[in-house]
Amino acid sequence: MKNVDMQHNVSLYSVVTFKEHGFTGNEVKGIVTSINGDEIIVEDFNDQVWTMNVNNAIVSSIFSGDKVK
Repeated sequence: MKNVDMQHNVSLYSVVTFKEHGFTGNEVKGIVTSINGDEIIVEDFNDQVWTMNVNNAIVSSIFSGDKVK
């Protein structure tokens, strides 16, 4: 995972918050399902899948099996 901005500490199964259109739009929360270099794939809680640069997402909580089903 080189080139990942570690300030965000985004990892697999992190719950992240991001804006729908990069830095604008509604805030969306989802779970990181894939990391490929700087690109991450996030599935939100409405089963929608988003692909984005890791720097557009901010970790909002740590994955926890009893909170995220």
